[in-house]
Amino acid sequence: MLLTPGQQLKLRHRDKSITATLIYVEERNLTLSLGDEVSLERDDALELEVARDNTLYTLQARLDGACAGKTCAVELLGEPSRRERRLSPRIPTNLKARFYKPLERSGEPACLQGEIRDISSGGALLTTEENLTLERALMLMFDLPMGNKEEFTTGIGGRIVRKHQMPTGREWSYGVEFNRRLALSG
Repeated sequence: MLLTPGQQLKLRHRDKSITATLIYVEERNLTLSLGDEVSLERDDALELEVARDNTLYTLQARLDGACAGKTCAVELLGEPSRRERRLSPRIPTNLKARFYKPLERSGEPACLQGEIRDISSGGALLTTEENLTLERALMLMFDLPMGNKEEFTTGIGGRIVRKHQMPTGREWSYGVEFNRRLALSG
């Protein structure tokens, strides 16, 4: 379900952006608690932004009555539209990867194996059998195809920002955010 009570969202009214908390949901009617007291009038047009996973949803709405202090009743209009929050598009891939993580007690890095399932200029989805820690820094090495069966080995530093155990229970997937932008063409 896209909307759940207690969820934080952003409300846009004219040129203002207001933080709101969803208090109550019933089909197309919502009750919101606003972070700031603002002047809203009945039937004012509103736009709601709701983040879910790495996707941003935009919902058109209208004020269904006057605001009582910081609490407002809102009616949803139409269906949510979906926008990707990533700054650059992901390119699906199956690149073999080596990655290095510093060991806890020594300065020697451990070389581990994995696979890059998708990549963008800002990050990658790495799968491996290694159970790694969130926010862990690592160095990722992989071969990029250059055409004519040539490959170019590159490396980039990053940190783990998301972690999911795969359904098999033996493999993990990690969202890796790069330390700098990677030049890619897709």
